Amino acid sequence: MIYKQKRAVLAGLLAIVGAFTLTSLVHAQEANTDTTTSNTDRGEVIEERQADRAEIIDQRQGEQLENREARQETRAENQAVRESNQAERVEEREQRQAERTAALTERVKERLTNLAANVSNRMEAAIARLQNVIDRLGSRMDKLEAAGLGVTTAAGILASAQASLDAASADIATIDVDVANAVNAEDPRIAWQGVKAKYQSIRDQIKTAHSEIRASIEALKAAAADARPARDNGTSTIDDSISNEPDAADSGE
Repeated sequence: MIYKQKRAVLAGLLAIVGAFTLTSLVHAQEANTDTTTSNTDRGEVIEERQADRAEIIDQRQGEQLENREARQETRAENQAVRESNQAERVEEREQRQAERTAALTERVKERLTNLAANVSNRMEAAIARLQNVIDRLGSRMDKLEAAGLGVTTAAGILASAQASLDAASADIATIDVDVANAVNAEDPRIAWQGVKAKYQSIRDQIKTAHSEIRASIEALKAAAADARPARDNGTSTIDDSISNEPDAADSGE
């Protein structure tokens, strides 16, 4: 009887243990299932977040591109407007200038003519002074050559100066006619450009003649230096003639 009771108790204990074990296995399986499900859900959430982030980045890049294109279009439009406005201002300014210069008043004509005459007078005076220097220097060369000095180089340079001065004289002789034609032209602004160019040519020719006169004097001095042995033999008048010649370059302008 006691044995049967022990077996019954043992069987009960085994049943309890079995039931507990079974419950633990079920709970463990459920926990594993929950863990797997949780990992799967977490992976899906991460993928969704990554997809959302990529979408946001694409959207921002698209907005930046649109903004950049819009700014470029705005700049291009502004540039076109500025260029158009500038072209209009230039056109208006040229039109006003053309209207002012299309027909000069008598007062303006007189003023331009007087200004041109003043310039012409100064140039004619410079030409006359340089011509006087060339004449004196040429006469001095003749005397030095007669005294035995070689003046070939200096004479050649002086001849070039005379040619430059002759060209200036020829141009200045007709400049008054050119001025009159310009101030009475249908478009004085265009016509006056030719007068200005002619004045500049005359000025350049005078400067060239002036420089060549200086070069001629220097060549004459060099020839005298080479002739010093002859001077020591009694021809000192050569150096005296050159030293007495004033600096023509300072009197030419």
